[in-house]
Amino acid sequence: MTEVAAAIARAAEAELWRRGEAWRVLLDTGRQGSHGATRGGQRGWMERWLSHDEDAINGSGRQRGKSFGAYALLDMVPRQWPGAKVRYCALTIDTAQAILQSAMGNEASDFAGGYLASCPRNLRPYRDGYDWVFPGGGRLIVMGTDAQTFRRGRGFAQIAIDVRDEFCFYQNLDAVEAALNPGLMIPGVTGHPGRCLRISTPAESPGHPGKLLVDAAKAAGHFELETLYDNPRVDPEAIIRKECARLGYTREQLLASTYWRREYLGLWVTEESRAAVPAWTDEVAAECTREHPRPAHFDGYTGHDWGGYTGDPHAALFGFVDHAAGLLVIEDEYERRGGDAKQLCEDWKAIETRLWGERAWDGTLFGAGFFEQTTGWMPDYLRRSVAEDGPRQPFLRLGDNDSNLQGELMGHGYAVLSADKHEKHLWVDAFNVLVRQKRVIVNPRCRRFLEQLRTTLWTKNRSEWERTDKDHGDLIDCAVYISRHVAWHRDPSPPRLRQAFPWEQPGQHEQLAELEQAMSGRRRR
Repeated sequence: MTEVAAAIARAAEAELWRRGEAWRVLLDTGRQGSHGATRGGQRGWMERWLSHDEDAINGSGRQRGKSFGAYALLDMVPRQWPGAKVRYCALTIDTAQAILQSAMGNEASDFAGGYLASCPRNLRPYRDGYDWVFPGGGRLIVMGTDAQTFRRGRGFAQIAIDVRDEFCFYQNLDAVEAALNPGLMIPGVTGHPGRCLRISTPAESPGHPGKLLVDAAKAAGHFELETLYDNPRVDPEAIIRKECARLGYTREQLLASTYWRREYLGLWVTEESRAAVPAWTDEVAAECTREHPRPAHFDGYTGHDWGGYTGDPHAALFGFVDHAAGLLVIEDEYERRGGDAKQLCEDWKAIETRLWGERAWDGTLFGAGFFEQTTGWMPDYLRRSVAEDGPRQPFLRLGDNDSNLQGELMGHGYAVLSADKHEKHLWVDAFNVLVRQKRVIVNPRCRRFLEQLRTTLWTKNRSEWERTDKDHGDLIDCAVYISRHVAWHRDPSPPRLRQAFPWEQPGQHEQLAELEQAMSGRRRR
């Protein structure tokens, strides 16, 4: 290239920067032959963003350049609209600065390797505290969204563009959205209300509130998804080798892992290492989410989890055991926030009556004697629950070990026995074994239970369920309470078809047999 041609090229490049259109040459068009290339790669992202006036989401996997593409948008607007304010948000102010600096380039090395490397010096933004100021007075506001720093965003209005990076990992996404969205409502120098570009790989649980935003963006056609295989600047096989060495996986193990599928392919999957019920796979769910006919003779079970007064929902599951098939069938669920013990008992009784019919509501349980014999424990205030003439269904009700609550429920004719809760992880593992064996059947109407089977996670120290804005794995607890105490080897058929059980009154079996024989003789005559 001659000196004159070089000077013309530099002048043309500088003009692109002044117009805010450097993205046209800096963004890639995807790896040749890849899916992303058919949609124009990063350049296609920008063109689609400019084609509408709605918010959008980029859920592409790692090593695809989401942050680089987002910075191109943040750089474009202040140049095209002098004085415009744009904002970049990440988990914390430190991570926000680190991610943004990686996209812009190393400031100490003349922005080497970043978006601003080719920008003429007189057109580069300069740092002002946490923020960056552009020629013409435009400002890039940088902030974190953790509890300590996101409120800084409340003071800014007339934001033209909001980029919310890692939004699927915010501590409280709803609170962040409520704090930052008002800043987009009032038009600034662009003359239009602001817009939001959210970018993130999927959360560890599909129950994260970010999933609702993703689904809405997909429905509107404003969702981008590409992977490292679409990035012409990286070698996918080199990344795979490094991840295998770091994690100690074979190539096949890595590509099959939830980590790879979530982080690199951008797929919404439950993290296996923290999932409460990892056995509830797509295959198991497809086979075990169905109606199951209730046999003539069965044992009904209910599990109850008291929400307390902290805002957690009160939860309950209603099911039965098909002893012949060896199945635990969950046929109904209950969830309610608020309400006192009297109202809960009325609701639960109504569900039991609808499912199994009503015999009596005197606070007794037919299976209480079985419970006492198998656990070796029965509190005195529940001892009157041991009644052979009590309602046959449900056989047992299990719930939290809360004597005050159980006493109050008894006052409303509803006996709930204390489930064994020590070594919780062992009973959760036992429940997973049943699920893996496809011995837990869930009626499709139990939608919240089905959701929690997929989305409930352990906390990182595996001491309790991770709390979400919707629940605390309450229905999973109900299922574990039930599965822990199921009498799998009990025969629920009438006495004439089986031997008496130890908790039945002495001589009852013989009396019933004599009565049956006498009645049979009358019928013959």
